[in-house]
Amino acid sequence: MVPEEPPVLPDEPPGPGPAHWSFGTTADVGIAARAGDGSRLLSELAEALVEVITDRDRVRPRESRPFRVEGLTDEGLVVAFLGELLYWLDQSGWVPHHVEVHLDPEGTPVAWGRAFGEALDPARHPVKVGVKAVTLHGLVFDRASGRASVILDI
Repeated sequence: MVPEEPPVLPDEPPGPGPAHWSFGTTADVGIAARAGDGSRLLSELAEALVEVITDRDRVRPRESRPFRVEGLTDEGLVVAFLGELLYWLDQSGWVPHHVEVHLDPEGTPVAWGRAFGEALDPARHPVKVGVKAVTLHGLVFDRASGRASVILDI
């Protein structure tokens, strides 16, 4: 049996290590990531999301927030996870710097952990792009290959 090729993601940077990046689409913006496991893959997607919205280097991990999200599928889990981060930004004015994620070892679409960040300060965290929602359109989350891509509605 020939092993499956990992999904090819838009604008993937060279190299083998963890990475995250954004890419343009017709009317929205996409984020993508690669990592050695599903937990790190979600963490990379979180960092990519924040970098689309503001300058993540200016966010300080001053406090933490716990989270637990689940989906019916891995793709639903990604939408729930990134949606939780967007909710914090939109509803409570809190921006994450980085996220420590744990996935259910049995492979069910459940994630929990802690996000580290601070209150949104418009002077230090200017909004680059307003993200309205995380979409399922074209979403790829492949734990086996460590590749993911998500389209964000802006």
